[in-house]
Amino acid sequence: MVQQHVSSLSPASTATLSVIVPCYNEGATVESLLTRVRRELPDAQVIVVDDGSTDESASILARLTKPLQLEVIRHDSNAGKGAAVRSGLEVASGDWMVIQDADEEYDPADLATMFELAQSDQCSDGIVYGSRYLRTGKANGGMQSAYLAVRVIAWIQWMLFGKWLSDPLTCYKMLPNKLAGNLGLQSRGFELCTEINAKLLSAGKQITEIPISYQPRSYAEGKKIVANDFLRLIATSVRYRFVAPVSPAPTTDSENTSRKSNWVYIASRVLIGVLLLIAGFGKVFAAQPSLLGSFLVIPAGMVLAWGIVEIVTGWAALTLLPHRLLRQAITAMFSLFVVVLSINWFSGATQCQCLGGSGLPIAMMLVLDLLAISGLVYYRSAWDHRVFVAEGMTGDLAKNLKFAIPVLLIGASLWFGSVHSAFGYLSGRSLLVDSSDKFVGVLDADEKATATFRVRNASATPIRILGAKASCRCVALEDLPITIEPSQTEWIRVSMYGRSESGPQRESAFLICDDSTSGLTLNVTALVHPNPNAVNAIFP
Repeated sequence: MVQQHVSSLSPASTATLSVIVPCYNEGATVESLLTRVRRELPDAQVIVVDDGSTDESASILARLTKPLQLEVIRHDSNAGKGAAVRSGLEVASGDWMVIQDADEEYDPADLATMFELAQSDQCSDGIVYGSRYLRTGKANGGMQSAYLAVRVIAWIQWMLFGKWLSDPLTCYKMLPNKLAGNLGLQSRGFELCTEINAKLLSAGKQITEIPISYQPRSYAEGKKIVANDFLRLIATSVRYRFVAPVSPAPTTDSENTSRKSNWVYIASRVLIGVLLLIAGFGKVFAAQPSLLGSFLVIPAGMVLAWGIVEIVTGWAALTLLPHRLLRQAITAMFSLFVVVLSINWFSGATQCQCLGGSGLPIAMMLVLDLLAISGLVYYRSAWDHRVFVAEGMTGDLAKNLKFAIPVLLIGASLWFGSVHSAFGYLSGRSLLVDSSDKFVGVLDADEKATATFRVRNASATPIRILGAKASCRCVALEDLPITIEPSQTEWIRVSMYGRSESGPQRESAFLICDDSTSGLTLNVTALVHPNPNAVNAIFP
């Protein structure tokens, strides 16, 4: 779990700190920076790694070695920041280590506070990150591109490892020296930042963040990180999640007991995440206007936006990340679902458009939503605090569902045209449709409206649609009879006429095929009102 707030700190101890300062062509700032480091940390081991500098940095370091009690390592050529930090780790002798850039973007005055916090009881694993974004949300004067890069990396690492860091690219990473040595760091460049994060988060370590001061500089002033480094930062995160994953730290007996007691919570949380993902992807891939009860038409854009919200929230539920606000948000969402479904049910509707078309019966969806709310309430403490995931195959499945389920849903939706069609294929149907329910808007009495359905043959043989058995005010137009070849898609138009009574109207056309197992029902829904002026007043 990532902590972001600092309260009381324990008294200072006799622990020692090693400060590793990678330096490459920082002649303009290195003397001032090292003087400040020594002033703030008079007892620290200060290791400066000259990474093949071609300016006056080497001569400055030679002059400062004795006065500032420095340990200087020199690379014959520029090997990269990661290589410099690794060289410093080889000679670090302190109980803790921290990285300090040789420019003056970071204030060494923050290191003493970080070191005190690292030794406190509040910091269980002794790992402290200095965050540039905890105090104000954005570093003052920083480039917008740099800020966006940090946000993107933060989101990617959250999705990969299920834990949030406000500033994953901070230079100020302080951790026990023994732990740092055991990480087996391999990166040679700026991607060392994300390698350290990935290995600590994979091992289940607690990272405590504390706000720090930051004065960014421009490229003209010597800033060195470039766009290619951003791609390597992402690639390194992905590598240590999938290609070379790090095994979690050993667990205690009490933790194993907690794991065994949480399987019901994990199952219920996965179910909630899956429900939200299915509903969200259904709306995104088959977004259309929806009818809420008998008095409100939801525009397609709003349906699409709501689908995106469901996808993001469902993903967050699958991460098993402890978060009280997330639980409250999902509880509110499912409560809203119950209200919406109830309104539609009492208005005479029978199907829930949870998949962007005809989904499940409303009664079944109400039961699922109420079960989800019950689980959210009953396991609220588990949602709000750290929960252990069982080891072995069950635990691995739970950890990877957040990747597998969205990928499978996206793939199925793209292949079959919609989530609805994908479920239709799995249920053994030969004819698939992107959405078997279409809402055609507001009609006047006897006004005609036409909906177009995309129908696909999922079987290995041609299917001939001979005609349609329609309800009294619904008729299939001109497109029938038609033959659909295997894996081919055809368009079928279905029209309806508004009746004289006001309110929601639903008409159906059952397609009759030469294959008796390939029947398909297409539904068209509208809101009919005999007074167009009144309708326009309600739906401007």
